[in-house]
Amino acid sequence: MEKINESHTSDSEPEEINNSHTQIDSDEMDETWIVNQTLMIIVNAKKHRCLDDLCRLLLPGFLADHNCDPETLFQLVNEHEDREKYLLVLAFLHGYGIGTSINATKAFECYFKSAELGDPIGMQETGYCLHKSIGTRHNKVQAEFWYKKAAAKDMELAQYELALIYMNRYDEDQGVFWLEKSAYAGFNESSEFLAETYFASGDYRRAFYWYRILFGDGKEVGRDGLAVCHKDGLGTVKDIHRAIKCLLIPSLEASYVLYEIFNE
Repeated sequence: MEKINESHTSDSEPEEINNSHTQIDSDEMDETWIVNQTLMIIVNAKKHRCLDDLCRLLLPGFLADHNCDPETLFQLVNEHEDREKYLLVLAFLHGYGIGTSINATKAFECYFKSAELGDPIGMQETGYCLHKSIGTRHNKVQAEFWYKKAAAKDMELAQYELALIYMNRYDEDQGVFWLEKSAYAGFNESSEFLAETYFASGDYRRAFYWYRILFGDGKEVGRDGLAVCHKDGLGTVKDIHRAIKCLLIPSLEASYVLYEIFNE
């Protein structure tokens, strides 16, 4: 019987190997976490239309807090573009020139690839690029196709853009359906569109409802619209005191309404 080599049965070497595997797994987990968080920041910034702040402040600040920078992030996602979330972050970085130069064509290619893989964000952004001719030729039919797929997966921007397509076709029922889906999910542009549309058509009760939603989200259009409704008793009981309370935060439109109130 052969003698077992004791040097291969010591406890120290397997522990070192396990530790190295743990370190690799930990590094990969940290990278994945940063990519996932970056994607969440991007999605929220796009939803709230604050991409300029994202590019200048939010994303660089977040990366710096986690010992990373835009160039390192770009290199990371570029090396793993076979992963859906990495692909989406890569598309955004190409599209806005963060960590690399602006390349709208490459951004569209990444979005399209992720859309084909079944990612709802990729579907939405592919539709948007096709609709707005970003990195590709305008194709309204294909844009609507991807908007519908993304809208069915509760992507608010896709629902909003799809609603506008229907409204432009005078298909108000479908337009309002998708606007309300998007608005109830918290997409303020849909809420604003509904409020202004209902107000212009004389449906003040529904207009008042959406102005209240916007006011609760801190939007000036909601505050000013709500003040007018309270001031003139449109969709609610006339209440000058409530109108004035709505206008405590000044703006140009608020100043006009206050002027009218105190000069009646």
